[in-house]
Amino acid sequence: MKFKIGDRVIVTGGKDKGIKSVIVALLPRLNRVIVKDANLYVKHIKPLMDRPGEKVRRERALPVAKIAVLNDKDQADRLAYRLTADGKKERYFKKSGAAAIIEKAEKAMKADIKAKKKEARKAKKTRTSDAELMAKEAIKADQKAAKKASTKTGKVTRVRKTQDKG
Repeated sequence: MKFKIGDRVIVTGGKDKGIKSVIVALLPRLNRVIVKDANLYVKHIKPLMDRPGEKVRRERALPVAKIAVLNDKDQADRLAYRLTADGKKERYFKKSGAAAIIEKAEKAMKADIKAKKKEARKAKKTRTSDAELMAKEAIKADQKAAKKASTKTGKVTRVRKTQDKG
């Protein structure tokens, strides 16, 4: 897949045809990409406990065939690879021949994605309420009590066996 996160693209087909945006995520095994603010859908979330229900708008993956990269002149273009004089591989635009360099937006987007993932992990960890913690403690106490009881019954049966033989 010649696309990279941070590439400026135009949607060439579907309900959002003509939208110019940036690639947010790549799904190379599915041959799809997620483009910011394109192919949006509404996910309905049911109310749970104290949290109210809500409607969340999210981007859905687009097939690679429905997007085209924008070159420096803001025109749809195709990408190719070539070797530089240093022997390094670089991407370039086929129409203009200019090197396709991703701006610093890629680093900013990656940092933004990482921050969102960290927030999601923290939110997941803090979701455990006091009732859940108390339930976990009660389960541990029950397990300890069951372990002690099993060791006591084992000793008693051993004694009885020796008494029966003797």
